[in-house]
Amino acid sequence: MGRVYLAEDMRREGHFVALKTAIDGVAGAPSEHLAREFLTLADLSHPNLVQVYDFGHVRNSDGVPLPGTPPGILARGSPFFTRELVIGVPLLDAAGDLPMSTRISLMLQLAETLAYLHRQHLLHQDFKPDNILVSDSNVAGREPRVKILDFGLAVPRSEALRAVGHLRYLAPEVALGAAPDERSELYALGLVYYEMLAGAPPFRGGSAAELARAHLEQVPPPMPDVVPARVRAAVNRLLKKEPESRP
Repeated sequence: MGRVYLAEDMRREGHFVALKTAIDGVAGAPSEHLAREFLTLADLSHPNLVQVYDFGHVRNSDGVPLPGTPPGILARGSPFFTRELVIGVPLLDAAGDLPMSTRISLMLQLAETLAYLHRQHLLHQDFKPDNILVSDSNVAGREPRVKILDFGLAVPRSEALRAVGHLRYLAPEVALGAAPDERSELYALGLVYYEMLAGAPPFRGGSAAELARAHLEQVPPPMPDVVPARVRAAVNRLLKKEPESRP
């Protein structure tokens, strides 16, 4: 839901941050959209969520792109916010190289973070591997930690009225028109878990209609035997077609 750049905070020499700007074509005013994401994250405090710092608008006087940026990016008035710079590896890339015990640790971190968001009556609405990084996965003596990114679609539960996000992580009931809720995000969590453990998504489709039908009708293929039985059972429960059957 935006472009992210590496930037240096000139007030603190040598301190680098991630700077996020809006993308053309996003519904609603870019400034309002980014401001909402910034304020959502500013109200949250959890070790597996990114910390935000500042929100503002570019004020270079001539209104042209800043040096070194692509045309049309960061012109005068462009909204932006800065956040913690996370040096990490995409979740699925990291998971494939980690022992099962470490993957399970990351799974628990994801569950705890999603539970925290739900206690704040907030739905992420775009919970997928692309929005999750693993930091410290190659640092000796440090436990790998997940960081959940991109809250551009996050809303209070009471404002979640329709399907948004990627169809691959859409719960069956939402595909049928139900409003998203915590249970539909648990389904997305189960899909992320499955990919972490099996190395591939449980459902595929050559079209949006085929993928939606797979969510509605297909049973996930068995996970590898190396996955502990209790973990397989927990993931399969998250992937139940009926929302009331999920944890």
